[in-house]
Amino acid sequence: MPYDTNGNYSLPTIYYAISGTVINPSQHNTPFEDVQAALNRPLLRDGTAPMSGDLNANNHKVTNLPNGTSDSDAVNYGQLKNALNNPTFSGEVSVPAVTDWAAYQAIGAKDADARYVQKASGANDYPALSAGVQKSSGSPWFSYVDAAGTTQWTFFQPAGDYATNKALSTEASSRASADTNLQDQVNNRVLKDGDTMNGSLIVNSFSGITAEATPGTANNGDYINYPAFISSSAGRGGHAFMQVQEHVGDSFSFLAAVANGSSSRYLRMGLGSSRINDSSFGDLAYTSDLPFSDKSLRWFVVRENVSKSNGGRSSHTFPSAFAAGSVPYVIPVGSREGNNGNSSLPIIDIDSNGNLAISNTGMTLYWTTGTGNSNLNAWLTYMVGGYF
Repeated sequence: MPYDTNGNYSLPTIYYAISGTVINPSQHNTPFEDVQAALNRPLLRDGTAPMSGDLNANNHKVTNLPNGTSDSDAVNYGQLKNALNNPTFSGEVSVPAVTDWAAYQAIGAKDADARYVQKASGANDYPALSAGVQKSSGSPWFSYVDAAGTTQWTFFQPAGDYATNKALSTEASSRASADTNLQDQVNNRVLKDGDTMNGSLIVNSFSGITAEATPGTANNGDYINYPAFISSSAGRGGHAFMQVQEHVGDSFSFLAAVANGSSSRYLRMGLGSSRINDSSFGDLAYTSDLPFSDKSLRWFVVRENVSKSNGGRSSHTFPSAFAAGSVPYVIPVGSREGNNGNSSLPIIDIDSNGNLAISNTGMTLYWTTGTGNSNLNAWLTYMVGGYF
């Protein structure tokens, strides 16, 4: 290149000629070719050729620049200062992307206290024409020119708390959902004056459920049945109930009953020393009525069939096992040989150690010869007692 990075030009070293030597073409042609390339790079003063790159003024001024007249002309400082001091506008003025309006107001504006907003430029928007506040109502407004060229005015609501359409829609949706939930809750409630449930009821409280009523005038000897808790097989006739019954002048009783059509059975439990009464079997007995003071001692009757086959021996298991390790008491109370009415005498067998063949789970019987037909079986009745 004919110039270095600082813009200084130097001839190629090959140009140097020495006296008394023959000049080679390379020594003559190359320097002139380099000079030609160097002269093509400077900017001519008469403007014959345009610039082919950016010009770096290196912090130096461009002086004696005339006023620009075309849109592509440079503007000198005097021309710019005159335009700023004496602005002339032929249309709307928009100030884009200004955040500090007080510091960046247009110089020379008619209303120095005015503030500006960015002009609307969307395809669906009309730019504002003017704005103000109506003195009589205090309502702010602005005007615009619509697509037909007619000036329109739009008023804002005065200062106060207002909801947007989005907020109103959200609130309306929330209210509708709340109304639906409330209606569902109402539909799932049981009415106090009577209703039908279609699901189970769980009472998570020690107070439970109370069914009560206040009777009218009642005479001594009358029976009053108070509200009952009823379980019913709908359409099949069966039902059961529990309730309080008052025998006016006497006492109160608790009734538990089951019924099917005209058939019924109930238990009545009264106060004091009265017993529980079964309408089908009378008063119930208690363990305290048994003739034994030891409540863990139990007796039951065993009826066994003993055959003379197998050597006359027959093992039998008790209906319920007695306490482990215990030996119950066995008392024969009757016998009959087959169907002929003859008596027989089966006895308790003994084991190989000479002990009675009785355990807590059963016993082994041995039928002696006795009277009657030795080929018949015998029916034996025993009372068996022991501890459970």
